[in-house]
Amino acid sequence: MEHRCSARYTGDIKILIYRYDIPVAIGRIKNGTRYGLYIESDLADVKPLHQLVIEILVYRSAQKLQRYRFASIVIHTNNHGFGVELDALGEEAASQLTEMLRASPETPQESELFDVLQRKARPELKELLESYNLTEDLKTALLKLPELNGDKTVLAKARDLFKSTNAQQALDDLEAISTALARYFPSLSISFDLAELRGYHYHTGVVFAAFVPSIGKEIARGGRYDNIGAIFGRERPATGFSADLKVLTALNKQNGIEQPERELIFAPYVEDVALCETIRDLRAQGRAVVQQLPNQIGGASELNCTAVLVKNSKGVWVVESF
Repeated sequence: MEHRCSARYTGDIKILIYRYDIPVAIGRIKNGTRYGLYIESDLADVKPLHQLVIEILVYRSAQKLQRYRFASIVIHTNNHGFGVELDALGEEAASQLTEMLRASPETPQESELFDVLQRKARPELKELLESYNLTEDLKTALLKLPELNGDKTVLAKARDLFKSTNAQQALDDLEAISTALARYFPSLSISFDLAELRGYHYHTGVVFAAFVPSIGKEIARGGRYDNIGAIFGRERPATGFSADLKVLTALNKQNGIEQPERELIFAPYVEDVALCETIRDLRAQGRAVVQQLPNQIGGASELNCTAVLVKNSKGVWVVESF
């Protein structure tokens, strides 16, 4: 019988991630059981105790798509993804999930190679390649891969090492991107790292990250993921990125860029039809109103509001600025 300490199934299952019932990211289940999953995704700002819904899409035939949804709570995070614990599943749902995990194809060589390349562990890479049944030319090229980082000249070096049509096409794409960026943003510093592998698998082309001198990690990252829209019912070319707005806001403050103060009105939790109508009218005018929830801890100041709705002596709800 399976329990929480059972061995986890290795997987590679494409998923859609929901937050507040809105699809926010795509990811991959890399391992798990009926009780918990480890997910690789570039979803930004994920923290322990965040509640997410995981949706697995399975094509039962060319025309029939089935969706399986599982509520979850984040229990830990790292640079590549996060672990979630699943809400108590019924036997049918648990059996469906376990079946999908068991059926997911395992690619041990690919996983090993990804891990070593991500860490740029060249001695381990050499030992690993020696155990694979590959041509000597390919082993030599893969061993050089962690060294192929720097300015545009690394692309020419890569052309000499990787002769396949697919590799040459990928290098053509990087050349074109580099040329376009240099044309439109001549002062932009551009670096290439041909061993930068995120392992999300849904990317179909270049991946990128944006850095600034004052922060030791990327402030945004993304990539090309053509035809991933099939998960929403429409296949088309796409490029996307994720960023943490808190990091960008802090960066603005650090550079002396102040955000214009926006009016934010606090409305108390009161069962009053007139208050509801006032809130609706204010929002229709484009003004932002945050209403208190029942038993909420914290009020207008904790929510950084700049004004509050109060009832005046005539019994009319009006906006008063702090």
